Amino acid sequence: KTTVTALLLALMRETGLAAAPMKPVETGCARNRDGLVAADLDLCLATAGMQPEADEKALMAPFRFSLPASPHLAARYERRRFAVPAIHQALAQLQRRYRPILVEGAGGLMVPLHGNFLTLDLVKQLKAPVILVARSGLGTINHCLLTLDVLRRHRIAVIGIVFNDGPDDDPRVVADNIRCIPRLAGVRRLGSIPFYRGIESLLTSAATDPAILERLIPRRRQWIKRIVRYAAETR
Repeated sequence: KTTVTALLLALMRETGLAAAPMKPVETGCARNRDGLVAADLDLCLATAGMQPEADEKALMAPFRFSLPASPHLAARYERRRFAVPAIHQALAQLQRRYRPILVEGAGGLMVPLHGNFLTLDLVKQLKAPVILVARSGLGTINHCLLTLDVLRRHRIAVIGIVFNDGPDDDPRVVADNIRCIPRLAGVRRLGSIPFYRGIESLLTSAATDPAILERLIPRRRQWIKRIVRYAAETR
């Protein structure tokens, strides 16, 4: 999810959109002298060459936890209170300067953020169309169809699916998955991200070397035009 968010952010900004990332909840954060580091957010910002001020960056990742676990457990373990209104307030402030905001979820759609409040519930409250990021290889059909079924039943608009290739995926399985999932689910395939070892280092170099974006996503401008058009259609 973070790789796709980082790439989409960089591509949108390259085409002139005032896009920004947001990771409302991040777990497994390392600590430095300034506090907990939201590594997923930092990767997105580095890929797009963004250097927001500290207060603005805090809005982009309002809830950070050190325990690498589901948010509800991380918050309980660290004895911290999770407040959904704070996410809405942070998003509203970011929207005064940026549009669109790319909001990356924590875990899957059915992951609890606190109590009975799921990532699904946050998506519903934000009223944002969804880009589903899925593995390309074995096992992804079931996961994708279940997730898309939940989104459909809750009347959440889906822009499409991006597939992430793995290191050992059988190309026969991948080819069939990317054909049959959009057909079975009735959603668009936006594209696929090829597998690269050490992709994080490639992404952090993308801000100064646009050729990296073309390497990771060939015909990248067509990607963004398509996604922006589909997003407008789903509203």
